Amino acid sequence: MAGTILRNEYEKIVGQVSDYTWPRILRRLEISDTTSAKAGVILLVRAYAQLKLLNPNRTIRLSDVQRYEFICSNLPQLSCNGAQLFEALQRLEPRPSKPTIYRWGQEIGVPFSVDKIYTEFEIQQWVKKIASQTKFKFRQPKSIGATS
Repeated sequence: MAGTILRNEYEKIVGQVSDYTWPRILRRLEISDTTSAKAGVILLVRAYAQLKLLNPNRTIRLSDVQRYEFICSNLPQLSCNGAQLFEALQRLEPRPSKPTIYRWGQEIGVPFSVDKIYTEFEIQQWVKKIASQTKFKFRQPKSIGATS
């Protein structure tokens, strides 16, 4: 039952998936067909489907999915101005320089400007770009009581 829920969530985004491909997807995500359909597992399957939709010919690993989820949780979802986007991008490790951010904007067709208001679609373009940059990662929040 849980397996069909997960498969339905995947198929909502990507489209129909074959019986041969579905077990491979589960193995890549390190979940089994008997895994309960908890919110975290459903989000993992959805994130994998979104990445597969964006990069259909690329092998997507669990670490790619986790990085994509983390990027999505660190960038504004609906709209933001350039200053907010810049602030979010400065949380990346290593911190990208201003010329790098401007170059990324040119590459994705969404030029960066501090004064610009970015739409949801444009933010998704930035998410795709950052997800493709395996060298950059968002810093994990420090746990309470951790020392530097």
